[in-house]
Amino acid sequence: MKKIGLILMLGLFVTACNKDQRSVNKLEGTWNATHFIWTNVGSESIDEVESGYLDFEYTFEACKLKKEDEGCALHAKNIINSGGPSVTEIEYTYIISEDGTKMTWIHSSYEDDVWDIESLTSNNFIISHDTPSGEAHVEIRWEKE
Repeated sequence: MKKIGLILMLGLFVTACNKDQRSVNKLEGTWNATHFIWTNVGSESIDEVESGYLDFEYTFEACKLKKEDEGCALHAKNIINSGGPSVTEIEYTYIISEDGTKMTWIHSSYEDDVWDIESLTSNNFIISHDTPSGEAHVEIRWEKE
């Protein structure tokens, strides 16, 4: 009886890891933000990409998850188009968890960003989260190059 329980638990763990790996596989490649929607509590939304203020190009490196908390490389290129373009490039580690529904961006100089994966296909994905202070909700929509 214990063996059956162990086999079932192992099967659930493998299934969860497979969902995370499927998400990592879909993310592999370069993505461009089509919308960066910032909504302050009690006010209107602003789409910083559509307005021309921001551009984002993120490259998710291919990787094979070996452990649940293992991360993959993420190269971020953020462009602010105010007074001439200003480009910031940042190297993150990202982790996919909770059956492919959460993404965490990790960098030693910044607080970890935990995003909800709202939708993920081979060509489009949408992530969102509330800012740590709770004053705003952020949604980013991406298209694959």
